[in-house]
Amino acid sequence: MNSVNRIVYLLKQHLAGALSDNEQDELRGWAESHQAFQQLVEQTSDADSFYKLVADFDTTYGVDDRASLQRMKDRVAKKTSVSHWRKPAYRIHWRLVYGAAAMILAVLSTWIFFGDALNRTSDIPDVAPGGNRAMLTLADGRRVALSESQSGIIIGEAVTYTDGTTVLDDHQTGVVDSADLKFNELSTPKGGTYRMLLPDGTVVWLNAASILRYPTVFNGRERVVELEGEAYFEVSHQQRVPFRVISAGQVVEVLGTEFNISAYPDRADLKTTLAKGSVRVTSTTGHRSSITIAPGEQAVVSDGMIKTEVVDVNQYTAWKDGLFYFKKTEPEAALDQLRRWYDIDVIYEGEVPAIRFYGVIGRNKRLSSVLAMLKESGLQFRVEKTDGRNKLIVLSE
Repeated sequence: MNSVNRIVYLLKQHLAGALSDNEQDELRGWAESHQAFQQLVEQTSDADSFYKLVADFDTTYGVDDRASLQRMKDRVAKKTSVSHWRKPAYRIHWRLVYGAAAMILAVLSTWIFFGDALNRTSDIPDVAPGGNRAMLTLADGRRVALSESQSGIIIGEAVTYTDGTTVLDDHQTGVVDSADLKFNELSTPKGGTYRMLLPDGTVVWLNAASILRYPTVFNGRERVVELEGEAYFEVSHQQRVPFRVISAGQVVEVLGTEFNISAYPDRADLKTTLAKGSVRVTSTTGHRSSITIAPGEQAVVSDGMIKTEVVDVNQYTAWKDGLFYFKKTEPEAALDQLRRWYDIDVIYEGEVPAIRFYGVIGRNKRLSSVLAMLKESGLQFRVEKTDGRNKLIVLSE
């Protein structure tokens, strides 16, 4: 499977007419593997088709804002020679619906439009990105700091890392009565993320500053975990054994599906975003209402009330693939992600700027690179370090 970064590189060279013979063969092979990829290559053959693609799909830049689109065109014009663009033999006008191609387009757009800014970071104090950091706390009180060189653990008769290395060899499983269940806890600090495979086959990605409590065994009648913070779930399908995720203020119930829950205690709302399958979200306060959502929808629980809306799922799940994905993202939402991932304090001087952020960048980048991209979108700020804490001071417009 070609990496996103490699495909983005090939498409960028394709747009500039600079592919070598071997690179052309590589890109052609990738494009022929799926119709969506073939269309993407055809639609990035020249400047006009690329602008049309961005405008049609509204993938990354919210191009309903004509001024923003024009600024993007100006940036591309400065970076690419028109004489090297090759016209496609034909054009296909269609709507891209495949997530992989959409994500590649988003990264490609960020590379083209913000490429210079991402390298212009010398005037911004730097902070290293987060990484694989987590603590496993057992029901008997023992705590195990998990390896930063590993990305996840597997829960079974023993606890192992994903490469088979032993973490604990005394974690026993067995069917017990629910009254006797004991819970272990996987927690990540700010700047930490980790993945775990539960005994039933469910995979959980835990985002920064989050806690997942899970039983030492699933008792066969139901599968229940508790979440504080954010996690992405790929739930193993078991027709007669529902999987429930309990957070402060809501319960999410599924049989087998993929979804993201954001339930940080310092946020007023809880957001459940569905990627595949179907889930039922129930408010446990206020009116105690319940609603079922479909893929591409998000349930927001606030003050005991539930509302739903259609969203770009990538915007809420890209973190598990190591990306910040900003699409019409408000400053508070975007900077909240940076606050947790880089373990910084965010302080607003005056009113929150009335701007929106667009773009995709890896979470493995240093803070300076991400801030450089946001600066291109109009963010004004300064970075200070006081009392050992890095502080991002956001200035009003």
